[in-house]
Amino acid sequence: PPRSTLFPYTTLFRSTLAKAWNERSISLTGTQHYEEALASINRAVGIQPDYVAAHNHRSTIFWYLNRYPEALAANQQALYLDDTYAPAWFTRGLIFRATGEYGHALATYNRALALNPFNDWGWTNRSLVLWQLEQYEEALESAERAIALNSESVQAWYNKGVALSALGEYEGAIATYDNVLILDATHDNALTGRGIALFHLRSEEHTSELQSRPHI
Repeated sequence: PPRSTLFPYTTLFRSTLAKAWNERSISLTGTQHYEEALASINRAVGIQPDYVAAHNHRSTIFWYLNRYPEALAANQQALYLDDTYAPAWFTRGLIFRATGEYGHALATYNRALALNPFNDWGWTNRSLVLWQLEQYEEALESAERAIALNSESVQAWYNKGVALSALGEYEGAIATYDNVLILDATHDNALTGRGIALFHLRSEEHTSELQSRPHI
């Protein structure tokens, strides 16, 4: 057959093979076999260099391995190929948060959520970044957006409790931590947070009681 007839089949074969390596890498990542996952995703992008999702997954593996410069480089390649690919922006936010670049992380999550505002995980991570920037009202709003999208998100409920505690709204924080513990009874941080919020609430009540007593 003429070369022009063979070309589409060759392209389809390469695409199918790259997808298979990508799926294998995702499976290995799920079982925390990160080095093997990296080897598989390298095969995928080697076969199909314009595979945006594979470059993004490669970035995620580097993030899991705490190899942040390489994670950022792989992420940059994904966005170079398609800067409207929302998952790559979400991954970029993870990298900036891991390196303590919270301002960049916030801007990145804003970009990601503009592309996909229905990603509860994105709102949850944005809430964490805002808390780290001490923007507690905004952190609370982001956590509530996440909960509205996924009412069973343990992390989103926990973030809400942390934000309420930071705002001094201890009764609301206690109720929120209770929701966390309903969803995950083993969540030690929620149990600790609840205890701290209860301590502050009782301290406030005690102070208020002392102030309300008549002076002799």
